[in-house]
Amino acid sequence: PRDQRAAFVREAAGDDSRLRDEVEALLRAHEDETGAPLDAGGMAGGIGLGGFLDRQEVESAPPRRVGRYTVLRRIGMGGMGVVYLAEQDGVRRPVALKVIAPGRLSERTMRRFESEAVALGRLRHPGVAQVYEAGVHAEDGRRLPYIAMERIEGPPLADFVASRHLDTDERLGVFAKVCDAVHHAHQRGVIHRDLKPGN
Repeated sequence: PRDQRAAFVREAAGDDSRLRDEVEALLRAHEDETGAPLDAGGMAGGIGLGGFLDRQEVESAPPRRVGRYTVLRRIGMGGMGVVYLAEQDGVRRPVALKVIAPGRLSERTMRRFESEAVALGRLRHPGVAQVYEAGVHAEDGRRLPYIAMERIEGPPLADFVASRHLDTDERLGVFAKVCDAVHHAHQRGVIHRDLKPGN
């Protein structure tokens, strides 16, 4: 509960003032960003740039179309929105379409989403999904900001490594490729903030 957080953080961090300051800064940033406490109910996704997604936001019917894309099905979700498998008009190219959930839409979230699109669009590396387009789809008085990205087929990284029974050297080779892609992003000022095998 909010009224117990400060005492809990002090006790959990002990003598580590750096840890305490960092956790308190994260809590303040979360409150500023979402206007909702961390213990809000109904969480169905992970925490990301915009806080928790509400179950209704996740389970609501997906849009049929977003911009020049026909939505086929949901393939993932995060703290700020939902990712759909979609098909681009004309060329019928499959894309991963990241859309901000309507309940997450605020001017601050829009600015962060636009910054993310610009930052991702600058990345050119074989280990980073390519951004094709970013925009805002307007329909029935709703605005749906979206980023259309290269759709990468395949299992999550941990499943990929496990299914191939890779030895230590081979696993380190995969890890080095991931590190190279992350380094490419870091050199261009992009920090992932949720780096894990599933992402």
